[in-house]
Amino acid sequence: MLYRGKKMRYIIMVLLFLSINVVYAQILDKPVATVKLTKFVSIGQRQLLHKVKLLEKQFGRVLSKKEKKELVESEIGEELLRQAAAKKFIKINDQKLDKYLETQRQSLGNVSEDRFREAVEEQTKLKFSDYREEIRKRLVQEQYIMLERKSMFSNIPAPSEADVKELFEKKATEFTNPVLIRFNHLYFDTRNLGSKKIATIKRTAQKLARAIATKKKTFEQALEESLDNVHFSGGDFGYLARDYPEQVALLGEKFITNVFKLRKGNISGLLESKIGYHIVQITDKRSAKLLTLDDPIFPGESQTVRDRIITYLRLAKQQELFAKAYDEVLKELMEKAEVRRFVENYNW
Repeated sequence: MLYRGKKMRYIIMVLLFLSINVVYAQILDKPVATVKLTKFVSIGQRQLLHKVKLLEKQFGRVLSKKEKKELVESEIGEELLRQAAAKKFIKINDQKLDKYLETQRQSLGNVSEDRFREAVEEQTKLKFSDYREEIRKRLVQEQYIMLERKSMFSNIPAPSEADVKELFEKKATEFTNPVLIRFNHLYFDTRNLGSKKIATIKRTAQKLARAIATKKKTFEQALEESLDNVHFSGGDFGYLARDYPEQVALLGEKFITNVFKLRKGNISGLLESKIGYHIVQITDKRSAKLLTLDDPIFPGESQTVRDRIITYLRLAKQQELFAKAYDEVLKELMEKAEVRRFVENYNW
Protein backbone atom coordinates (compact mmCIF):
# COMPACT_ATOMS: atom_id res chain seq x y z
CA MET A 1 0.00 0.00 0.00
CA LEU A 2 2.86 2.33 0.90
CA TYR A 3 4.52 1.63 -2.45
CA ARG A 4 1.25 2.23 -4.32
CA GLY A 5 0.74 5.50 -2.43
CA LYS A 6 4.24 6.74 -3.39
CA LYS A 7 3.72 5.67 -6.98
CA MET A 8 0.39 7.51 -7.18
CA ARG A 9 1.93 10.68 -5.70
CA TYR A 10 4.75 10.42 -8.27
CA ILE A 11 2.24 10.11 -11.14
CA ILE A 12 0.28 13.11 -9.85
CA MET A 13 3.50 15.15 -9.57
CA VAL A 14 4.50 14.26 -13.15
CA LEU A 15 1.06 15.18 -14.50
CA LEU A 16 1.13 18.44 -12.54
CA PHE A 17 4.62 19.22 -13.86
CA LEU A 18 3.51 18.55 -17.45
CA SER A 19 0.40 20.69 -17.01
CA ILE A 20 2.46 23.58 -15.64
CA ASN A 21 4.87 23.29 -18.58
CA VAL A 22 1.98 23.42 -21.08
CA VAL A 23 0.53 26.52 -19.42
CA TYR A 24 4.01 28.07 -19.15
CA ALA A 25 4.65 27.45 -22.86
CA GLN A 26 1.34 29.08 -23.73
CA ILE A 27 2.22 32.11 -21.63
CA LEU A 28 5.61 32.41 -23.34
CA ASP A 29 3.98 32.21 -26.79
CA LYS A 30 2.94 35.82 -27.35
CA PRO A 31 -0.48 36.24 -28.97
CA VAL A 32 -0.57 37.78 -32.43
CA ALA A 33 -4.37 37.68 -32.49
CA THR A 34 -7.30 36.31 -30.51
CA VAL A 35 -10.55 35.05 -32.03
CA LYS A 36 -13.88 34.25 -30.43
CA LEU A 37 -16.98 33.22 -32.34
CA THR A 38 -18.10 30.18 -30.32
CA LYS A 39 -14.93 29.82 -28.21
CA PHE A 40 -11.81 31.82 -27.36
CA VAL A 41 -8.69 30.92 -29.38
CA SER A 42 -5.29 32.59 -29.27
CA ILE A 43 -3.13 32.62 -32.40
CA GLY A 44 0.46 32.71 -31.16
CA GLN A 45 3.82 33.68 -32.60
CA ARG A 46 5.06 30.07 -32.58
CA GLN A 47 2.07 28.86 -34.57
CA LEU A 48 2.64 31.54 -37.20
CA LEU A 49 6.41 31.12 -37.23
CA HIS A 50 5.94 27.43 -38.03
CA LYS A 51 3.73 28.33 -41.01
CA VAL A 52 6.11 31.08 -42.14
CA LYS A 53 9.01 28.60 -42.21
CA LEU A 54 6.91 26.09 -44.13
CA LEU A 55 5.83 28.68 -46.71
CA GLU A 56 9.38 29.97 -47.10
CA LYS A 57 10.51 26.40 -47.70
CA GLN A 58 7.82 25.96 -50.34
CA PHE A 59 8.53 29.30 -52.07
CA GLY A 60 12.31 29.12 -51.66
CA ARG A 61 12.50 32.69 -50.36
CA VAL A 62 11.87 34.87 -47.29
CA LEU A 63 8.34 36.22 -46.80
CA SER A 64 7.91 39.99 -46.77
CA LYS A 65 6.33 41.90 -43.87
CA LYS A 66 3.23 42.43 -45.99
CA GLU A 67 2.95 38.68 -46.65
CA LYS A 68 3.35 37.92 -42.94
CA LYS A 69 0.58 40.39 -42.12
CA GLU A 70 -1.63 38.72 -44.75
CA LEU A 71 -0.84 35.38 -43.10
CA VAL A 72 -2.21 36.72 -39.78
CA GLU A 73 -5.47 37.69 -41.51
CA SER A 74 -5.60 34.29 -43.20
CA GLU A 75 -5.20 32.51 -39.84
CA ILE A 76 -7.95 34.66 -38.31
CA GLY A 77 -10.25 33.85 -41.22
CA GLU A 78 -9.49 30.13 -41.01
CA GLU A 79 -10.23 30.06 -37.29
CA LEU A 80 -13.54 31.88 -37.76
CA LEU A 81 -14.57 29.46 -40.51
CA ARG A 82 -13.45 26.48 -38.41
CA GLN A 83 -15.61 27.56 -35.47
CA ALA A 84 -18.57 28.43 -37.71
CA ALA A 85 -18.38 25.05 -39.48
CA ALA A 86 -18.13 23.19 -36.16
CA LYS A 87 -21.23 25.01 -34.97
CA LYS A 88 -23.09 23.59 -37.99
CA PHE A 89 -21.59 20.11 -37.33
CA ILE A 90 -19.88 20.07 -40.75
CA LYS A 91 -17.35 17.25 -41.10
CA ILE A 92 -15.46 15.59 -43.96
CA ASN A 93 -15.18 11.82 -43.55
CA ASP A 94 -12.27 9.73 -44.83
CA GLN A 95 -14.25 8.42 -47.79
CA LYS A 96 -14.97 11.91 -49.13
CA LEU A 97 -11.40 13.01 -48.43
CA ASP A 98 -9.97 9.97 -50.27
CA LYS A 99 -12.23 10.66 -53.25
CA TYR A 100 -10.96 14.25 -53.46
CA LEU A 101 -7.32 13.13 -53.23
CA GLU A 102 -7.93 10.51 -55.91
CA THR A 103 -9.18 13.28 -58.22
CA GLN A 104 -5.98 15.18 -57.53
CA ARG A 105 -3.89 12.09 -58.31
CA GLN A 106 -5.67 11.50 -61.62
CA SER A 107 -5.16 15.12 -62.66
CA LEU A 108 -1.39 14.48 -62.65
CA GLY A 109 -1.70 11.78 -65.31
CA ASN A 110 -0.93 8.10 -65.02
CA VAL A 111 0.88 8.13 -61.66
CA SER A 112 0.65 5.52 -58.92
CA GLU A 113 -0.51 6.29 -55.39
CA ASP A 114 3.05 6.02 -54.08
CA ARG A 115 4.38 8.43 -56.68
CA PHE A 116 1.49 10.83 -56.00
CA ARG A 117 2.31 10.85 -52.28
CA GLU A 118 5.97 11.52 -52.98
CA ALA A 119 5.13 14.35 -55.40
CA VAL A 120 2.87 15.95 -52.77
CA GLU A 121 5.55 15.72 -50.08
CA GLU A 122 8.19 17.06 -52.46
CA GLN A 123 6.11 20.10 -53.45
CA THR A 124 4.39 20.95 -50.16
CA LYS A 125 7.23 19.98 -47.78
CA LEU A 126 4.56 18.29 -45.64
CA LYS A 127 4.18 14.67 -44.60
CA PHE A 128 1.35 13.16 -46.62
CA SER A 129 -0.67 12.54 -43.42
CA ASP A 130 -0.38 16.26 -42.56
CA TYR A 131 -1.31 17.21 -46.13
CA ARG A 132 -4.46 15.05 -45.84
CA GLU A 133 -5.53 16.91 -42.71
CA GLU A 134 -4.87 20.30 -44.32
CA ILE A 135 -7.06 19.27 -47.24
CA ARG A 136 -9.75 18.06 -44.82
CA LYS A 137 -9.76 21.48 -43.09
CA ARG A 138 -10.03 23.26 -46.43
CA LEU A 139 -12.93 21.06 -47.58
CA VAL A 140 -14.77 21.73 -44.31
CA GLN A 141 -14.40 25.47 -44.85
CA GLU A 142 -15.50 25.21 -48.48
CA GLN A 143 -18.55 23.15 -47.55
CA TYR A 144 -19.57 25.72 -44.92
CA ILE A 145 -19.22 28.64 -47.35
CA MET A 146 -21.17 26.82 -50.07
CA LEU A 147 -23.87 25.97 -47.54
CA GLU A 148 -24.15 29.60 -46.47
CA ARG A 149 -24.34 30.76 -50.10
CA LYS A 150 -26.18 27.80 -51.58
CA SER A 151 -28.13 29.92 -54.07
CA MET A 152 -24.92 31.21 -55.67
CA PHE A 153 -23.77 27.69 -56.61
CA SER A 154 -27.07 25.97 -57.43
CA ASN A 155 -27.46 27.03 -61.07
CA ILE A 156 -24.01 27.45 -62.60
CA PRO A 157 -24.51 27.11 -66.39
CA ALA A 158 -22.42 24.57 -68.29
CA PRO A 159 -19.80 26.05 -70.66
CA SER A 160 -21.07 26.47 -74.20
CA GLU A 161 -19.48 24.69 -77.17
CA ALA A 162 -18.36 28.13 -78.41
CA ASP A 163 -16.55 28.77 -75.08
CA VAL A 164 -14.89 25.35 -75.28
CA LYS A 165 -13.65 25.92 -78.84
CA GLU A 166 -12.49 29.44 -78.08
CA LEU A 167 -10.32 28.29 -75.17
CA PHE A 168 -8.99 25.37 -77.20
CA GLU A 169 -7.94 27.70 -80.02
CA LYS A 170 -6.21 30.03 -77.58
CA LYS A 171 -4.37 27.20 -75.81
CA ALA A 172 -4.02 24.68 -78.65
CA THR A 173 -0.23 24.45 -78.37
CA GLU A 174 -0.53 23.59 -74.67
CA PHE A 175 -2.61 20.49 -75.40
CA THR A 176 0.17 18.15 -76.39
CA ASN A 177 1.56 14.78 -75.51
CA PRO A 178 5.31 14.96 -74.96
CA VAL A 179 7.65 12.14 -75.95
CA LEU A 180 6.35 9.20 -73.90
CA ILE A 181 7.75 5.86 -72.94
CA ARG A 182 6.02 2.99 -71.15
CA PHE A 183 7.72 0.12 -69.40
CA ASN A 184 7.46 -2.84 -67.10
CA HIS A 185 9.99 -2.84 -64.33
CA LEU A 186 11.43 -4.93 -61.54
CA TYR A 187 11.77 -2.50 -58.66
CA PHE A 188 13.92 -2.57 -55.52
CA ASP A 189 12.75 0.14 -53.08
CA THR A 190 15.57 1.87 -51.13
CA ARG A 191 13.65 4.78 -49.63
CA ASN A 192 14.28 5.58 -45.95
CA LEU A 193 16.94 2.86 -45.63
CA GLY A 194 20.48 3.01 -44.24
CA SER A 195 23.60 2.66 -46.41
CA LYS A 196 24.28 -0.96 -45.34
CA LYS A 197 20.76 -2.08 -46.20
CA ILE A 198 20.92 -0.25 -49.55
CA ALA A 199 24.23 -1.98 -50.37
CA THR A 200 22.65 -5.38 -49.65
CA ILE A 201 19.65 -4.57 -51.85
CA LYS A 202 21.96 -3.41 -54.66
CA ARG A 203 23.83 -6.73 -54.61
CA THR A 204 20.52 -8.62 -54.85
CA ALA A 205 19.40 -6.40 -57.73
CA GLN A 206 22.72 -6.86 -59.58
CA LYS A 207 22.42 -10.62 -59.21
CA LEU A 208 18.94 -10.60 -60.77
CA ALA A 209 20.07 -8.25 -63.58
CA ARG A 210 22.97 -10.62 -64.43
CA ALA A 211 20.63 -13.63 -64.45
CA ILE A 212 18.36 -11.89 -66.97
CA ALA A 213 21.28 -10.63 -69.09
CA THR A 214 22.83 -14.15 -69.31
CA LYS A 215 19.46 -15.78 -70.15
CA LYS A 216 19.43 -17.81 -66.93
CA LYS A 217 16.09 -16.21 -66.21
CA THR A 218 13.63 -14.34 -68.42
CA PHE A 219 12.20 -10.95 -67.54
CA GLU A 220 8.71 -12.49 -67.52
CA GLN A 221 9.80 -15.15 -65.00
CA ALA A 222 11.20 -12.42 -62.75
CA LEU A 223 7.89 -10.51 -62.99
CA GLU A 224 6.02 -13.62 -61.85
CA GLU A 225 8.46 -14.11 -58.96
CA SER A 226 7.90 -10.50 -57.88
CA LEU A 227 4.31 -11.31 -56.90
CA ASP A 228 5.49 -13.27 -53.85
CA ASN A 229 8.95 -11.78 -53.36
CA VAL A 230 9.74 -9.66 -50.29
CA HIS A 231 12.89 -8.18 -51.87
CA PHE A 232 11.42 -6.54 -54.97
CA SER A 233 8.19 -5.76 -56.76
CA GLY A 234 7.30 -5.70 -60.44
CA GLY A 235 4.72 -4.62 -62.97
CA ASP A 236 3.66 -1.90 -65.36
CA PHE A 237 5.10 1.51 -64.49
CA GLY A 238 2.78 3.26 -66.95
CA TYR A 239 3.81 6.12 -69.23
CA LEU A 240 6.80 8.27 -68.38
CA ALA A 241 7.14 11.75 -69.90
CA ARG A 242 10.55 13.22 -70.47
CA ASP A 243 9.80 16.69 -69.15
CA TYR A 244 7.23 16.29 -66.35
CA PRO A 245 8.68 18.13 -63.28
CA GLU A 246 6.89 15.79 -60.85
CA GLN A 247 8.44 12.71 -62.45
CA VAL A 248 11.89 14.30 -62.68
CA ALA A 249 11.69 15.27 -58.99
CA LEU A 250 10.62 11.75 -58.06
CA LEU A 251 12.95 9.65 -60.20
CA GLY A 252 15.84 11.92 -61.12
CA GLU A 253 17.03 13.24 -64.49
CA LYS A 254 19.72 10.57 -64.89
CA PHE A 255 17.27 7.67 -64.58
CA ILE A 256 14.82 9.24 -67.05
CA THR A 257 17.61 9.93 -69.57
CA ASN A 258 18.81 6.30 -69.38
CA VAL A 259 15.29 4.92 -69.83
CA PHE A 260 14.66 7.07 -72.92
CA LYS A 261 17.85 5.73 -74.54
CA LEU A 262 16.21 2.30 -74.73
CA ARG A 263 14.16 1.11 -77.69
CA LYS A 264 10.81 -0.68 -77.65
CA GLY A 265 11.36 -4.27 -76.55
CA ASN A 266 14.74 -3.56 -74.92
CA ILE A 267 15.52 -4.80 -71.41
CA SER A 268 17.91 -2.61 -69.45
CA GLY A 269 20.67 -3.50 -67.07
CA LEU A 270 20.39 -2.25 -63.49
CA LEU A 271 19.27 1.41 -63.39
CA GLU A 272 19.28 3.61 -60.29
CA SER A 273 16.65 6.27 -59.53
CA LYS A 274 16.03 8.48 -56.52
CA ILE A 275 13.70 5.84 -55.07
CA GLY A 276 15.62 2.63 -55.76
CA TYR A 277 16.96 0.22 -58.38
CA HIS A 278 15.11 -0.86 -61.53
CA ILE A 279 15.39 -3.37 -64.34
CA VAL A 280 13.29 -2.00 -67.19
CA GLN A 281 11.55 -3.55 -70.20
CA ILE A 282 10.25 -0.99 -72.75
CA THR A 283 6.70 -1.80 -73.91
CA ASP A 284 5.77 1.39 -75.83
CA LYS A 285 7.43 4.54 -77.14
CA ARG A 286 5.54 7.51 -78.60
CA SER A 287 6.61 10.71 -80.33
CA ALA A 288 5.32 14.13 -79.24
CA LYS A 289 2.04 15.24 -80.85
CA LEU A 290 -0.50 18.04 -80.78
CA LEU A 291 -3.89 16.87 -79.50
CA THR A 292 -7.33 17.52 -80.97
CA LEU A 293 -10.44 18.27 -78.91
CA ASP A 294 -11.47 14.62 -78.79
CA ASP A 295 -8.05 13.08 -78.13
CA PRO A 296 -7.40 11.59 -74.67
CA ILE A 297 -5.21 13.78 -72.48
CA PHE A 298 -2.87 10.87 -71.79
CA PRO A 299 -2.65 7.49 -73.57
CA GLY A 300 -4.97 4.94 -72.01
CA GLU A 301 -7.07 7.53 -70.18
CA SER A 302 -10.75 8.26 -70.85
CA GLN A 303 -10.59 12.02 -70.22
CA THR A 304 -10.34 13.98 -73.47
CA VAL A 305 -9.11 17.50 -74.18
CA ARG A 306 -12.76 18.58 -74.42
CA ASP A 307 -13.47 17.08 -70.98
CA ARG A 308 -10.46 18.87 -69.50
CA ILE A 309 -11.54 22.26 -70.98
CA ILE A 310 -15.12 21.87 -69.72
CA THR A 311 -13.83 20.99 -66.25
CA TYR A 312 -11.44 23.96 -66.34
CA LEU A 313 -14.18 26.43 -67.36
CA ARG A 314 -16.55 25.11 -64.69
CA LEU A 315 -13.87 25.35 -62.01
CA ALA A 316 -12.94 28.87 -63.12
CA LYS A 317 -16.56 29.98 -62.72
CA GLN A 318 -16.88 28.19 -59.37
CA GLN A 319 -13.67 29.82 -58.12
CA GLU A 320 -14.93 33.24 -59.16
CA LEU A 321 -18.19 32.69 -57.26
CA PHE A 322 -16.40 31.07 -54.34
CA ALA A 323 -14.04 34.06 -53.91
CA LYS A 324 -17.07 36.37 -53.76
CA ALA A 325 -18.89 34.07 -51.32
CA TYR A 326 -15.77 33.71 -49.14
CA ASP A 327 -15.44 37.49 -48.76
CA GLU A 328 -19.14 37.89 -47.96
CA VAL A 329 -19.25 35.08 -45.38
CA LEU A 330 -16.01 36.13 -43.71
CA LYS A 331 -17.22 39.72 -43.43
CA GLU A 332 -20.38 38.50 -41.69
CA LEU A 333 -18.38 36.33 -39.28
CA MET A 334 -16.00 39.19 -38.48
CA GLU A 335 -19.00 41.34 -37.51
CA LYS A 336 -20.33 38.62 -35.18
CA ALA A 337 -17.01 37.60 -33.62
CA GLU A 338 -14.60 39.19 -31.17
CA VAL A 339 -11.27 39.60 -32.94
CA ARG A 340 -8.20 41.33 -31.51
CA ARG A 341 -4.89 41.88 -33.28
CA PHE A 342 -1.70 42.48 -31.29
CA VAL A 343 0.36 44.39 -33.85
CA GLU A 344 3.12 44.93 -31.29
CA ASN A 345 3.76 41.17 -31.42
CA TYR A 346 4.15 41.02 -35.20
CA ASN A 347 7.93 40.65 -34.79
CA TRP A 348 8.24 37.02 -35.85
